[in-house]
Amino acid sequence: MKICLLHAELRYDDPQENLRILLGMCEQSLTYSPDVILMPELAISGYEFEKQIGVDWIKQQVPGALALFSEFAQQHSIALIVGSPFYDPAADRLTNAAILFGEDGRIRGKHNKISVLPGSESWAEKGTTADPIPWNDRKMGVLICADMYTDTIVEHLAKQGAEVIFSPANWGPGFHEPGGEWEERSLETGLTVVVCNRTGMEDQMDFRGAVSAVVVDGKRVLTYDRPEPAVLHVEFDADWKPLSSEFDILLVE
Repeated sequence: MKICLLHAELRYDDPQENLRILLGMCEQSLTYSPDVILMPELAISGYEFEKQIGVDWIKQQVPGALALFSEFAQQHSIALIVGSPFYDPAADRLTNAAILFGEDGRIRGKHNKISVLPGSESWAEKGTTADPIPWNDRKMGVLICADMYTDTIVEHLAKQGAEVIFSPANWGPGFHEPGGEWEERSLETGLTVVVCNRTGMEDQMDFRGAVSAVVVDGKRVLTYDRPEPAVLHVEFDADWKPLSSEFDILLVE
């Protein structure tokens, strides 16, 4: 199983520029012939977007952006996990979502962030559950950033049969940087945790030095924390154990 992580430098005031960046990194990922491409949390919008551009654009622009990722997945027979604000017209609500596209371009499932942070994520309604997403006879766990903070959400996901946890994140260095949560959740559940973080600066947040990682049996076995944006590649065996001790790194110009 070949996985590419897009450790991207994103904006918080220009979703169209983020879309260009992400699609370009997806194209670069083809170098590794990946089975799955994983993006950071809120990759389409950036994290602090609400204070700069509000939320009205989500209804108009996000469906078109997701359609482009659907087309890419189908064209290249690659699964994509896309982090984005999401508007659900049936429920009339906005969520912080991670959407899994299959190789046929269809949405296989979506996780809405449960541990929504007050203030910076007040625009989003909380998700209510975390269930594995079926994909090619596998059960993919997807949890967004702070969903990894406590054991209850991850424990539920593991009990439902998840084989691995993919975690799109906007978890920067500093006072609130990860303090062992990924390792604890991996150790408690026995599941490999794959974290796709990001880089760059926003209004109040500096993500330079944020860590993307693969955590196995409670230990970080692969990490990337350089400030340069990069496509990170890792191959796993059938039990979601990495076949190398380092990411293959393709720096983004």
